[in-house]
Formats: sequence, C-alpha cells, structure tokens
Amino acid sequence: MKQRKIMILAACLLLAMGTLALFDLIPNKTKVVSSKSTTPTTRSSTTAPVISPVKAQFPEKDLSIFPEFLSRAEVVSLLNLAISAGVQIISTDANWSYLEPNLGQFKWQNLDELVSLVTARGLQVKIQIIGFPDWARDQGKPTESVEPWLLPESTPELLKWSQFVTTLTTRYSTKVSFYEIWNEPNIESFAQPFPDPAIYARLLETSYMAIRSVNQSSQVMFAGLSRNDIGYLTSTYQYINQEFPATASSDHHFFDILGVHPYCANRSPEVNSPQYDYQDSFGTMNENFLGMVEMHDVMAANGEGSKLEYISEFGYTTVAGQGFPTVSEQTRALYLTQSFEVARQLKYVVALSWYAYEPTPYVVPGWSIVSSNGSGWSTTPTFESLAAFH
Repeated sequence: MKQRKIMILAACLLLAMGTLALFDLIPNKTKVVSSKSTTPTTRSSTTAPVISPVKAQFPEKDLSIFPEFLSRAEVVSLLNLAISAGVQIISTDANWSYLEPNLGQFKWQNLDELVSLVTARGLQVKIQIIGFPDWARDQGKPTESVEPWLLPESTPELLKWSQFVTTLTTRYSTKVSFYEIWNEPNIESFAQPFPDPAIYARLLETSYMAIRSVNQSSQVMFAGLSRNDIGYLTSTYQYINQEFPATASSDHHFFDILGVHPYCANRSPEVNSPQYDYQDSFGTMNENFLGMVEMHDVMAANGEGSKLEYISEFGYTTVAGQGFPTVSEQTRALYLTQSFEVARQLKYVVALSWYAYEPTPYVVPGWSIVSSNGSGWSTTPTFESLAAFH
C-alpha cells in the first residue's frame, strides 16, 4: 500500500484451510458519498481491443521503479537486477502534478528515460496515472497540499484530465502496455475527501475514451483497490451502467484488465478463511489473498468473465510500528513463492507486482526487497525467491 502522501507517492484450488498466526486488520471504514450526477451520459462508442488470451507463463513478474528518486546509473542497475530475476514488466507512475506542474509546462525527462531504458531491454511498461495539480482544480477546491489525492470530478476538471491523458498516451503510444487509472480509489487515503464509486466511474470512462482516441492496443486497467473490495467494484459497475447506458457494454465498462491489491495482513496467501470476509462500507470486503476470485466473479456477473486480473500491488513488511502486521524475512520469502503459485492456479492473473522493489522516500522501511549498499544493491531472501520462481 503505497504510503505516498505527496503525489510523486484456484476456481479456488486451495488445499490448506488451516490458520496461520492470524491478525485481523481493522476494517477501513469509509463514508459513502452519493453520485452528484444522475443524468446518463451519452457518448459514441470506441473500438475496444480484444481481451488478450491467457498465456502459459502467467503470472508475469512485475517490479516498480520510480526514476525521480534515482540517478540514471541506479535505474540501469535496478533494471539489470530485475532482468536477472526474470521480471517482464516494469511499473511506474505518471503523476500529473509532477509532469505538468503548470499548464502546458511539462517535465518528461525522467519518464522518457525510464520508458526508453525499459523498452530497449525488451520489457513491458505499466504506467499508473495519478495526480491532480492545483491549476487544474476548480476554484474553491482544496489545494494539493491539503488534499493531494482529490480526484477530478467536474466537467471542466475531467476535460483537463482527458487532455493530459491524451498527451501522455500520444507521447508513449504502444511503448506502454498497460495504463492503470489511479491508485486504491476505494479508501480515503487515495480518494479524498471520501471514496465515491460514481466519481471513479466518470474518471475511468474519461481516461478510457482519451486513451482509445489515440491508442487501440494498450490495455486500460481499473485501479487496484485496497484489499478485495467486492462492494466497491460492484457499485462502480452499477454507476457505469447507469451513467453510460449507450456505451458501457460495448466499451467493456471502460477497462480491459482489473487491477487488484489483495493484501492479507501477515497471513499466507494460501489462507482462505471466512473470518476475513465481511461487510464494509460499500458491501462485501474480502481480506484473503484469494478474495480476488470474488472480484473476478463480479466481472463474470457483468458478462466479462474473460477479463484478466493484474495484481498491481502485493507484499509484506518486516518492520514493526507502521500500522501493519509484520512477518520475518524468511516468512516473506516463502509467502512470495506461495503468492505466485496460487495466482498461477487461477489462470486469469496476468501479472503480479511485488511491493516494493527499491526504497524511496515514500516506501515505508520494511517493504522493499533490495537496498542500496553504496556501490550497488543488496538483495533480500525475498528477492532471491522472486528470482527462483519459474
């Protein structure tokens, strides 16, 4: 779970139902904000890509690199290390506030260089689009310093967002394989002042249409939700069907792949207990790793069972005192292997991005699996487990 306050931040084939040391996270209670728009939106359908068929090597390995905190030499060394571990996808973010701090004034250098370095090595790129600079906010809206994770909502704000997304997508075109729209919009930490599926539905539609206007091949991802928030996903489907009745189905509800963040505290990914399946603000919340099966069931219930899931964030911390239960380094290494094994059994999980790769100012200590040693990178047993998994 990305602690970036500022914005640069099987078929369930389960053979073990035994309980490990169980730590029950306090449910993240959030206020439901009703949709401010009840009038259906009419827009012409766009030609959507055919959903990719399942490939035998799923899930692909993904690690994130954030170049704004690194020198070119450090980026290169991290890429080479990732390749040695069999990583096929490098994730990063496109923070609107960072990239366009003032209207029409762009700072592309770091992102340009990363995309170039990654694609030159034959790897895929996933970009998570986030950020909402002060200049793009309606008059009277809280500033970024007050609410950094405010989502664009009004028609003028969404128009500016669309223009940025179009500019971004035009610049990188098919060099980017996946565009993920926002981060964890189901919790207040990343959807201020309160999460609202209706607001996210409009942001998703705006993003999808902007990307499809210039790019028909890159996959558009529904943001990874904090834990398996079945209720929030269901509500978002409902709002999309209500607001965009003419194009919702033909445009695949404005996403091609579902992002998931199936964090499960300090429990093994193999644990699948009803104890961690409960009712939260938007409906059912499942804090088992395998709760993502229920997330896929929601897509299937909406006629989209062929869609894939992308675990765009998952991991454990080894350092106490951060509000998260801890595991030992040896246990974390074991859980990494288990998470890939369980995800592989599900067949529809396209990739797994382990959180986190390298330390940054916004990665809380204990999550990263490599650390700088002054002349390079020291690896942990968890990294070695990633490299060993085939």
